[in-house]
Amino acid sequence: MKRKILIVFTFLLCFMFFGFLGNERYVEGATDMKLINTTPGEDASSSVNVVWHSKTISSYLELANATDTSFSNPVYKTPLKTEQRSFYDDRSKITYTFYKNDLTIYDLNPSTSYIYRIKENNLYSPVKSFKTAPREGSNILKTEGFNFVFLSDYHTWTNGPTRLQTAVDVYNKAKEKVNGNLNLTIHGGDMLAYGSSYDCWENISQSAFGMETMMAMTPGNHDFYDSSASTKGQQYFNTFLYNPQNGADGVKNLNYYFKYGNVLFISIDNESTSSSTGNLVSKEVALANQQAWFREVVENNPSQYIIVYNHRPFYTGGTSNSGHATKNRNNWLALYDEYGVDLSLSGHDHAYARTVKAKNSVATGTNEGTVYITGLQYGDRYKTVEGNPQFDIVTKVIDGNVSAMMLFNVNEERINLRYVDKSGNIIDEADILAQRDPIDYNVLDKDAIFDNIEYVYDNETKTITIKPNALDFQYLEKISLVASRPPYLVYNGIFDTINKTLTIPDIEQDKIYMPNVTLHFNDGSAVTKRVTINTSLPYGEISFNSVDNFSISYDCNLINNQITKYELYVNGELKEERDATQGEKLEKFFLSLNYGENQIELKAFDANGNERFTDLITHDMTLDISAIEIKAEVIEGQKTVTILNMTEADLKSLSVYYDNQLVVTGSKLTLVIPDSSIEQPNAIKYEIEFPNGKKKIQVVFIDYGSDYGIFYVFPTANRISAEYNLASDNEYTIIHYIDGELIKEEKLSGKGSYEFNNLPETYQYKIEVYENGYLIDTLEFDGGNFASIKTKEDQNIPQTIKILEGHNRKLALKLFYKDNLISHLYPYHKFRASVLDATIATVNVAINISSDGSMIFLFEPLRTGTTKLVVEYYGEVIEVDLRVDSYTLEYKDKVKVGEEAEVKTSIQDAVLKVDDSDVYEANGLKYKGIAKGETSLKVYSAEYGATIELDVEFTAKGCNSGTIVLPMIVLALGVGFIRGNNHLREDLEEEDKKKK
Repeated sequence: MKRKILIVFTFLLCFMFFGFLGNERYVEGATDMKLINTTPGEDASSSVNVVWHSKTISSYLELANATDTSFSNPVYKTPLKTEQRSFYDDRSKITYTFYKNDLTIYDLNPSTSYIYRIKENNLYSPVKSFKTAPREGSNILKTEGFNFVFLSDYHTWTNGPTRLQTAVDVYNKAKEKVNGNLNLTIHGGDMLAYGSSYDCWENISQSAFGMETMMAMTPGNHDFYDSSASTKGQQYFNTFLYNPQNGADGVKNLNYYFKYGNVLFISIDNESTSSSTGNLVSKEVALANQQAWFREVVENNPSQYIIVYNHRPFYTGGTSNSGHATKNRNNWLALYDEYGVDLSLSGHDHAYARTVKAKNSVATGTNEGTVYITGLQYGDRYKTVEGNPQFDIVTKVIDGNVSAMMLFNVNEERINLRYVDKSGNIIDEADILAQRDPIDYNVLDKDAIFDNIEYVYDNETKTITIKPNALDFQYLEKISLVASRPPYLVYNGIFDTINKTLTIPDIEQDKIYMPNVTLHFNDGSAVTKRVTINTSLPYGEISFNSVDNFSISYDCNLINNQITKYELYVNGELKEERDATQGEKLEKFFLSLNYGENQIELKAFDANGNERFTDLITHDMTLDISAIEIKAEVIEGQKTVTILNMTEADLKSLSVYYDNQLVVTGSKLTLVIPDSSIEQPNAIKYEIEFPNGKKKIQVVFIDYGSDYGIFYVFPTANRISAEYNLASDNEYTIIHYIDGELIKEEKLSGKGSYEFNNLPETYQYKIEVYENGYLIDTLEFDGGNFASIKTKEDQNIPQTIKILEGHNRKLALKLFYKDNLISHLYPYHKFRASVLDATIATVNVAINISSDGSMIFLFEPLRTGTTKLVVEYYGEVIEVDLRVDSYTLEYKDKVKVGEEAEVKTSIQDAVLKVDDSDVYEANGLKYKGIAKGETSLKVYSAEYGATIELDVEFTAKGCNSGTIVLPMIVLALGVGFIRGNNHLREDLEEEDKKKK
């Protein structure tokens, strides 16, 4: 009995042990290497990707030229990444454990055939082969071009082996059509019936196209399935393939691009945008990321053709899968149209449909637009087209009971399609003409491309980066640098889509390399020149700031004590030498220029006398004659002409003519005109001559003799009241105009007054004063309820007030009536002024006008709307409307996030501007700070373009009556609107809820 129990127990142990071994396997292979797949590198002319599964961590790849069939001179490549993985095949119930090895091989030669094999534990895998792509611009693309095939929906399955075999058979027929010159296969998804079938992936890897071509695959819905046809996500596809890792976030390896000849190929992942199950991001994010990525890729990788492949169709031959097609068109059609996609390839529908060139589902009838093609299935998944095409642009339809493969040939003129079936028959054919011209290397400015290359030395890494300008890399094949004299330099590098810039290692500091540089272009041509590369420490920055007729200035920030001396040259002549000092300040250089064009050049040198910086500008020393102002006046009885806004150094001569006869000439800015030469005081012409031109202006002299007197005019709304005090021994003719219309002519002398009534609300009032028939003065007034106020800088700011900066909220003004300073005309009178508003108590702010004409106004807080400034004199009230459009709060110091601050002023409808650079983050939200301490409150009037500026004070937390609490506000555009104390907290709470 015991013996029977022991036998049973031993049997159970063996069953459990060997059963366990039967359900978890290391990859066996050839025995240890499986799933070896070749995919294109980002630039297929110079790189390729290889992925394989191995039993150990120590496998590697041997690469050789295709002619070296014995691998007598191989190049050894170790994986870029080796990661232990396990994979559960839910059909066979086997768990595979292995190391996944990813490798990108760089620096390959274009249009070159290679072979490779994997070695592990002294065993070799079967030999695989591939051929790199031609470079864009190469002669082969002008003639025979290159070939590729597109296939999809062959649904590899252990129980249906004829499907993969059928695809291979059709591939071989297509290959015969091009005499074996077929090196790229594009797979449009559903390569497997169930993505979880490990052995089916291996079958594809060992197929004819898996052994001898670069395979570029995009996922289909079946590739995401387990054996029950349930979607499990990206894991299966990513276990067996290593595509260019340049795709959008969340869909890398499924979404990617690569450059092959003159074509930019793009894989769009439809499946991650159809379901979120098992994926890194949601389907909505996957779509948005790919759309943004698509724009960036096309804009930064110019190519003659753009071919996009994905699984689900855009157009079908009938009514099936119309939902998928509609979704694809909604998501991608506008982008394809915008960026000029030439060809779109897809599958999924199992029936063939091809469109003409179209945009927005409408035929273009030109070379522009996209051709959309949906491919057939392979094997036993037959389908008959149901209904008619839903779009007129579908020009060819074939039922899915045929197995055929799209064979494309691409050259610079067109993309040719031949649809080859299993018997080798061509069942459809079309030419897709190029919508972009190829690069014409005969007219390309190769010297400019050479000269625009930058050589940037990095002191930390001791490297030189070779940087072509912008997108110039697309024209370049390689570059070589050879310096045969110390310091020596030898370097060769290849440009491509991956290597848009190149890096030279092991460069010595503080050397001047002078290599011969040869730049090779894709068409086989080359440009050679000597280049100087200085590897001294960076000296900082020097840049031109400004120049005028007298001086030139530069901005600088010198570091590392590299620059020791400046030299300034004017028209090739050294004018000044100056020692350099570290820091940001460089004093102005004062100039002595010639009239006309001047060349001004600044040079900077290091301690060794090497020129490190030069800047050459051209300055035209001319005078803007149209801006010259002339003043004609009588000084102590003598008529004079004076030039106001130039120096004598700029003046060549000043001449005065009367009746075209020269009266007087000179080279001074002020010229006295002899009285005997002028009969009529208002008939003088003068001419100013400069080295670069002349200008003639009519001058009218106002010969006052003795002062004729003065008018006191108050032109208010609807009424003018005026007083005059004229010389009593003369009689003057006075002509009055309202809005240009003569209303009265009279003769006046001595003292008196007059008035005009029933005038408009606003008007122009003009007085002309004549003596002995000659016009001697013109006075003009703006009639209405306004006055003219000027700042201390005498800038005209009609109908508004500008407050100068200050810490006590003070406004210094000079009060003018027209162009006359009231305090100078009436120095013994006092004025009262106040700020009035219906909602604010009147505040009297008047003081005596000082001797310089300034008044001090102490403002109380204002509201937006209209406020009146009232100026009273002799019972006449002049009201100035001040319309306040907004308050702007500008702050200085930052406060912490969450800290509140308050403004001690009762403002309403304020605009709060926050500095964009003052950004904080807390709890995932961005906050911007409010100032604490003194700051400025500005009141802006858009109607008159002027500003009132008040100092306000911020304090810490707390809210007193009549204040506004300003917490840390989250502002999308840096601007928020504060509507008052009662609504502020409600607004902020609501805004915070939205952002969370």
